[in-house]
Amino acid sequence: MQLIREKGKKEKTVYYGFSLGAYALMELATKMNFYKIVLVSPSPLFKETIKKIKDEYVKEDNGDKTIKEMCKKITCPVSVYVGELERDLMKSTALSIANNLGVQLIVVKGLGHEERLFKKVLRIESGV
Repeated sequence: MQLIREKGKKEKTVYYGFSLGAYALMELATKMNFYKIVLVSPSPLFKETIKKIKDEYVKEDNGDKTIKEMCKKITCPVSVYVGELERDLMKSTALSIANNLGVQLIVVKGLGHEERLFKKVLRIESGV
């Protein structure tokens, strides 16, 4: 899980979240007014997606909010990224979030759920 803040003036700070960090950032954005957030491969810990996870680490249904509920409360600009090689559930979660926010889902070719994806998004967002 990664949640970082890009250096800059406080009023123009861009926050990045990867995987569980993206979910946490969405949760924070429902309560705070950020300048901008960037979600990278957001974790599917929502009511409508958590039941689809067949993972040994998820033992119970902990999703207590829907994607639509959270997205309605986010007022800042948002970018949503996912790796081309991600699991289908990760891709569909990212697409649902992008659709509910009314933004384009950006698919990064050749990468999956890995640190290289996060670093690539940092470069894309900073224009490098």
